[in-house]
Amino acid sequence: QRQMRLANSEFKAATEIYKNTGNRAKELQSKVDGLNNKYRLQGRIVQEHRKRYEQLVREKGRDARETQIHARKLNDSIAVHQKLEKELRQVSKEFEQLQSTSNKAAGVFSVFKKNAGEVSEELQSVYSAAGMAGKALTGIGVAGTVAIGGAVKVAADFEKAMSRVGAVANASNDEMGRLTETARHLGATTQFTDGQVAEGMQYLAMAGYKTNNIIGAMPGLLATAAAGQTDLGVTSDIVSDILTEFHIAAEDTNRVADAMTYTFTNSNATLQQIGQTMKYAGPAAKTAGVSMEELA
Repeated sequence: QRQMRLANSEFKAATEIYKNTGNRAKELQSKVDGLNNKYRLQGRIVQEHRKRYEQLVREKGRDARETQIHARKLNDSIAVHQKLEKELRQVSKEFEQLQSTSNKAAGVFSVFKKNAGEVSEELQSVYSAAGMAGKALTGIGVAGTVAIGGAVKVAADFEKAMSRVGAVANASNDEMGRLTETARHLGATTQFTDGQVAEGMQYLAMAGYKTNNIIGAMPGLLATAAAGQTDLGVTSDIVSDILTEFHIAAEDTNRVADAMTYTFTNSNATLQQIGQTMKYAGPAAKTAGVSMEELA
Protein backbone atom coordinates (compact mmCIF):
# COMPACT_ATOMS: atom_id res chain seq x y z
CA GLN A 1 0.00 0.00 0.00
CA ARG A 2 2.90 2.34 0.72
CA GLN A 3 4.39 1.51 -2.67
CA MET A 4 1.04 2.26 -4.30
CA ARG A 5 0.83 5.67 -2.58
CA LEU A 6 4.33 6.46 -3.84
CA ALA A 7 3.42 5.27 -7.34
CA ASN A 8 0.31 7.50 -7.33
CA SER A 9 2.41 10.49 -6.28
CA GLU A 10 5.05 9.86 -8.95
CA PHE A 11 2.37 9.27 -11.59
CA LYS A 12 0.68 12.59 -10.83
CA ALA A 13 3.95 14.54 -10.77
CA ALA A 14 5.32 13.03 -14.00
CA THR A 15 2.15 13.53 -16.03
CA GLU A 16 1.76 17.12 -14.80
CA ILE A 17 5.30 17.97 -15.91
CA TYR A 18 4.72 16.82 -19.50
CA LYS A 19 1.18 18.20 -19.56
CA ASN A 20 2.49 21.66 -18.67
CA THR A 21 5.13 21.49 -21.41
CA GLY A 22 2.50 20.56 -23.99
CA ASN A 23 4.35 17.38 -24.98
CA ARG A 24 1.40 15.02 -25.54
CA ALA A 25 3.56 12.07 -26.59
CA LYS A 26 5.70 12.25 -23.46
CA GLU A 27 2.61 12.76 -21.33
CA LEU A 28 0.97 9.61 -22.71
CA GLN A 29 4.23 7.65 -22.47
CA SER A 30 4.50 8.70 -18.83
CA LYS A 31 0.90 7.69 -18.20
CA VAL A 32 1.40 4.25 -19.76
CA ASP A 33 4.54 3.64 -17.68
CA GLY A 34 2.88 4.89 -14.48
CA LEU A 35 -0.30 2.87 -15.03
CA ASN A 36 1.79 -0.19 -15.84
CA ASN A 37 3.49 0.15 -12.46
CA LYS A 38 0.21 0.77 -10.61
CA TYR A 39 -1.45 -2.19 -12.33
CA ARG A 40 1.31 -4.54 -11.20
CA LEU A 41 1.29 -3.21 -7.65
CA GLN A 42 -2.49 -3.56 -7.44
CA GLY A 43 -2.16 -7.12 -8.74
CA ARG A 44 0.12 -7.88 -5.80
CA ILE A 45 -2.40 -6.31 -3.41
CA VAL A 46 -5.13 -8.53 -4.88
CA GLN A 47 -2.93 -11.59 -4.39
CA GLU A 48 -2.31 -10.73 -0.74
CA HIS A 49 -6.04 -10.27 -0.10
CA ARG A 50 -6.79 -13.53 -1.89
CA LYS A 51 -4.27 -15.46 0.19
CA ARG A 52 -5.69 -13.99 3.40
CA TYR A 53 -9.26 -14.74 2.33
CA GLU A 54 -8.45 -18.37 1.49
CA GLN A 55 -6.65 -18.74 4.83
CA LEU A 56 -9.71 -17.43 6.68
CA VAL A 57 -11.98 -19.79 4.75
CA ARG A 58 -9.83 -22.72 5.89
CA GLU A 59 -9.51 -21.56 9.50
CA LYS A 60 -12.90 -19.97 10.27
CA GLY A 61 -15.22 -20.99 7.46
CA ARG A 62 -16.78 -19.12 4.56
CA ASP A 63 -19.65 -17.65 6.59
CA ALA A 64 -17.56 -16.27 9.46
CA ARG A 65 -17.81 -12.50 9.95
CA GLU A 66 -14.05 -11.95 9.57
CA THR A 67 -14.03 -14.02 6.37
CA GLN A 68 -16.92 -12.02 4.92
CA ILE A 69 -15.21 -8.73 5.79
CA HIS A 70 -12.07 -9.84 3.99
CA ALA A 71 -14.14 -11.09 1.06
CA ARG A 72 -15.33 -7.52 0.58
CA LYS A 73 -11.73 -6.27 0.72
CA LEU A 74 -10.80 -8.82 -1.92
CA ASN A 75 -13.67 -7.78 -4.17
CA ASP A 76 -12.85 -4.10 -3.71
CA SER A 77 -9.19 -4.67 -4.62
CA ILE A 78 -10.23 -6.60 -7.75
CA ALA A 79 -12.53 -3.74 -8.75
CA VAL A 80 -9.60 -1.30 -8.49
CA HIS A 81 -7.45 -3.70 -10.54
CA GLN A 82 -10.09 -3.84 -13.28
CA LYS A 83 -10.47 -0.05 -13.27
CA LEU A 84 -6.72 0.35 -13.76
CA GLU A 85 -6.84 -2.18 -16.59
CA LYS A 86 -9.55 -0.18 -18.35
CA GLU A 87 -7.62 3.07 -17.92
CA LEU A 88 -4.40 1.44 -19.12
CA ARG A 89 -6.11 0.17 -22.27
CA GLN A 90 -7.53 3.58 -23.05
CA VAL A 91 -4.26 5.45 -22.56
CA SER A 92 -2.24 2.88 -24.52
CA LYS A 93 -4.71 3.18 -27.41
CA GLU A 94 -4.27 6.96 -27.43
CA PHE A 95 -0.51 6.53 -27.32
CA GLU A 96 -0.59 4.06 -30.20
CA GLN A 97 -2.61 6.42 -32.35
CA LEU A 98 -0.06 9.14 -31.71
CA GLN A 99 2.85 7.02 -32.91
CA SER A 100 3.87 6.44 -36.50
CA THR A 101 4.00 2.67 -35.97
CA SER A 102 2.29 0.37 -33.49
CA ASN A 103 5.62 -1.29 -32.64
CA LYS A 104 6.66 1.75 -30.64
CA ALA A 105 3.56 1.43 -28.50
CA ALA A 106 4.04 -2.31 -28.04
CA GLY A 107 7.56 -1.68 -26.75
CA VAL A 108 6.35 0.14 -23.66
CA PHE A 109 3.37 -2.06 -22.98
CA SER A 110 4.44 -4.99 -20.87
CA VAL A 111 1.56 -5.91 -18.57
CA PHE A 112 -0.83 -7.69 -20.96
CA LYS A 113 0.98 -10.53 -22.67
CA LYS A 114 -1.53 -13.21 -23.67
CA ASN A 115 -3.64 -13.67 -26.79
CA ALA A 116 -7.06 -12.02 -26.85
CA GLY A 117 -9.83 -13.82 -25.01
CA GLU A 118 -7.65 -15.70 -22.53
CA VAL A 119 -7.21 -15.15 -18.82
CA SER A 120 -3.93 -15.90 -17.00
CA GLU A 121 -4.03 -18.71 -14.44
CA GLU A 122 -3.05 -16.33 -11.65
CA LEU A 123 -5.82 -13.83 -12.45
CA GLN A 124 -8.31 -16.65 -13.00
CA SER A 125 -7.67 -17.87 -9.45
CA VAL A 126 -8.21 -14.35 -8.18
CA TYR A 127 -11.57 -14.04 -9.92
CA SER A 128 -12.58 -17.51 -8.77
CA ALA A 129 -11.86 -16.53 -5.17
CA ALA A 130 -13.95 -13.41 -5.59
CA GLY A 131 -16.78 -15.44 -7.05
CA MET A 132 -16.73 -17.72 -4.02
CA ALA A 133 -17.02 -14.65 -1.85
CA GLY A 134 -20.45 -14.11 -3.33
CA LYS A 135 -19.89 -11.33 -5.84
CA ALA A 136 -20.55 -12.13 -9.47
CA LEU A 137 -17.87 -10.74 -11.73
CA THR A 138 -18.64 -10.36 -15.41
CA GLY A 139 -16.65 -9.38 -18.46
CA ILE A 140 -13.41 -10.95 -17.28
CA GLY A 141 -12.72 -12.55 -20.63
CA VAL A 142 -10.67 -9.54 -21.67
CA ALA A 143 -8.48 -9.53 -18.58
CA GLY A 144 -4.79 -9.97 -19.31
CA THR A 145 -5.07 -9.09 -23.02
CA VAL A 146 -4.49 -6.11 -25.25
CA ALA A 147 -5.37 -5.56 -28.89
CA ILE A 148 -2.42 -3.48 -30.05
CA GLY A 149 0.29 -4.29 -32.56
CA GLY A 150 3.04 -6.56 -31.24
CA ALA A 151 1.00 -8.19 -28.44
CA VAL A 152 0.41 -11.39 -30.38
CA LYS A 153 4.10 -11.58 -31.31
CA VAL A 154 5.09 -11.16 -27.64
CA ALA A 155 2.75 -13.99 -26.68
CA ALA A 156 4.13 -16.19 -29.46
CA ASP A 157 7.73 -15.48 -28.38
CA PHE A 158 6.82 -16.39 -24.81
CA GLU A 159 5.24 -19.69 -25.86
CA LYS A 160 8.31 -20.49 -27.97
CA ALA A 161 10.64 -19.74 -25.03
CA MET A 162 8.57 -21.94 -22.71
CA SER A 163 8.65 -24.76 -25.26
CA ARG A 164 12.46 -24.61 -25.15
CA VAL A 165 12.37 -24.71 -21.35
CA GLY A 166 10.12 -27.77 -21.44
CA ALA A 167 12.31 -29.54 -23.98
CA VAL A 168 15.58 -28.93 -22.13
CA ALA A 169 14.06 -29.78 -18.71
CA ASN A 170 12.23 -32.78 -20.19
CA ALA A 171 9.05 -31.54 -18.50
CA SER A 172 5.70 -33.35 -18.62
CA ASN A 173 2.47 -31.56 -19.57
CA ASP A 174 1.64 -31.01 -15.91
CA GLU A 175 5.14 -29.67 -15.22
CA MET A 176 4.90 -27.36 -18.24
CA GLY A 177 1.67 -25.96 -16.82
CA ARG A 178 3.39 -25.20 -13.52
CA LEU A 179 6.42 -23.65 -15.23
CA THR A 180 4.22 -21.46 -17.43
CA GLU A 181 2.09 -20.35 -14.49
CA THR A 182 5.23 -19.43 -12.54
CA ALA A 183 6.69 -17.46 -15.47
CA ARG A 184 3.51 -15.48 -15.96
CA HIS A 185 3.16 -14.80 -12.25
CA LEU A 186 6.76 -13.58 -11.90
CA GLY A 187 6.39 -11.56 -15.10
CA ALA A 188 3.44 -9.74 -13.54
CA THR A 189 4.92 -9.22 -10.08
CA THR A 190 8.58 -8.38 -10.76
CA GLN A 191 10.44 -5.88 -12.94
CA PHE A 192 11.04 -8.62 -15.52
CA THR A 193 8.65 -9.60 -18.31
CA ASP A 194 7.38 -13.17 -18.56
CA GLY A 195 9.58 -13.58 -21.65
CA GLN A 196 12.67 -12.70 -19.63
CA VAL A 197 11.57 -15.07 -16.86
CA ALA A 198 11.23 -17.83 -19.46
CA GLU A 199 14.75 -17.02 -20.66
CA GLY A 200 16.06 -17.38 -17.10
CA MET A 201 14.25 -20.71 -16.73
CA GLN A 202 15.91 -21.91 -19.91
CA TYR A 203 19.38 -21.16 -18.54
CA LEU A 204 18.60 -23.08 -15.34
CA ALA A 205 17.25 -26.01 -17.36
CA MET A 206 20.49 -26.06 -19.36
CA ALA A 207 22.36 -26.16 -16.03
CA GLY A 208 20.57 -29.42 -15.24
CA TYR A 209 17.72 -28.09 -13.10
CA LYS A 210 14.42 -29.97 -13.17
CA THR A 211 10.95 -28.42 -12.86
CA ASN A 212 10.73 -28.15 -9.06
CA ASN A 213 14.27 -26.78 -8.84
CA ILE A 214 13.61 -24.19 -11.56
CA ILE A 215 10.41 -22.99 -9.88
CA GLY A 216 12.14 -22.82 -6.51
CA ALA A 217 15.20 -21.00 -7.82
CA MET A 218 13.59 -18.37 -10.06
CA PRO A 219 12.61 -15.76 -7.40
CA GLY A 220 16.14 -15.71 -6.00
CA LEU A 221 17.67 -15.64 -9.49
CA LEU A 222 15.55 -12.64 -10.49
CA ALA A 223 16.37 -10.87 -7.23
CA THR A 224 20.10 -11.33 -7.83
CA ALA A 225 19.88 -10.16 -11.46
CA ALA A 226 17.87 -7.09 -10.44
CA ALA A 227 20.23 -6.13 -7.64
CA GLY A 228 23.36 -6.66 -9.72
CA GLN A 229 21.87 -5.21 -12.92
CA THR A 230 23.23 -8.24 -14.75
CA ASP A 231 22.03 -10.36 -17.65
CA LEU A 232 19.84 -13.31 -16.62
CA GLY A 233 22.12 -15.74 -18.44
CA VAL A 234 25.22 -14.53 -16.60
CA THR A 235 23.33 -14.45 -13.30
CA SER A 236 21.98 -17.98 -13.70
CA ASP A 237 25.49 -19.31 -14.41
CA ILE A 238 26.87 -17.63 -11.30
CA VAL A 239 24.00 -18.64 -9.02
CA SER A 240 23.80 -22.25 -10.23
CA ASP A 241 27.57 -22.65 -9.79
CA ILE A 242 27.41 -21.35 -6.21
CA LEU A 243 24.44 -23.59 -5.36
CA THR A 244 26.32 -26.61 -6.72
CA GLU A 245 29.63 -25.80 -5.04
CA PHE A 246 28.07 -25.38 -1.59
CA HIS A 247 25.38 -28.05 -1.99
CA ILE A 248 22.63 -25.48 -1.41
CA ALA A 249 19.06 -26.45 -2.37
CA ALA A 250 17.49 -24.58 -5.28
CA GLU A 251 14.67 -23.44 -2.99
CA ASP A 252 17.29 -21.53 -0.95
CA THR A 253 18.46 -19.42 -3.91
CA ASN A 254 17.27 -16.33 -2.04
CA ARG A 255 20.01 -17.07 0.50
CA VAL A 256 22.59 -16.79 -2.28
CA ALA A 257 20.90 -13.66 -3.62
CA ASP A 258 21.07 -11.98 -0.22
CA ALA A 259 24.74 -12.84 0.26
CA MET A 260 25.74 -11.73 -3.24
CA THR A 261 23.76 -8.49 -2.99
CA TYR A 262 25.27 -7.64 0.39
CA THR A 263 28.77 -8.36 -0.93
CA PHE A 264 28.71 -6.30 -4.12
CA THR A 265 26.86 -3.39 -2.49
CA ASN A 266 29.48 -3.19 0.26
CA SER A 267 32.58 -3.51 -1.91
CA ASN A 268 34.03 -2.49 -5.26
CA ALA A 269 33.39 -5.95 -6.67
CA THR A 270 30.72 -6.71 -9.27
CA LEU A 271 28.52 -9.80 -9.28
CA GLN A 272 30.61 -11.23 -12.13
CA GLN A 273 33.84 -10.75 -10.17
CA ILE A 274 32.35 -12.35 -7.06
CA GLY A 275 31.04 -15.24 -9.16
CA GLN A 276 34.48 -15.82 -10.68
CA THR A 277 36.05 -15.80 -7.22
CA MET A 278 33.44 -18.24 -5.90
CA LYS A 279 34.09 -20.54 -8.84
CA TYR A 280 37.73 -21.05 -7.84
CA ALA A 281 37.57 -20.58 -4.06
CA GLY A 282 34.23 -22.36 -3.47
CA PRO A 283 35.41 -26.00 -3.56
CA ALA A 284 38.34 -25.32 -1.21
CA ALA A 285 36.11 -23.31 1.14
CA LYS A 286 33.52 -26.09 1.23
CA THR A 287 36.22 -28.66 2.06
CA ALA A 288 37.56 -26.40 4.81
CA GLY A 289 34.10 -25.98 6.31
CA VAL A 290 33.74 -22.32 5.32
CA SER A 291 30.17 -21.34 4.51
CA MET A 292 29.07 -19.50 1.40
CA GLU A 293 28.28 -16.41 3.47
CA GLU A 294 31.70 -16.44 5.19
CA LEU A 295 33.49 -16.74 1.84
CA ALA A 296 31.39 -13.93 0.36
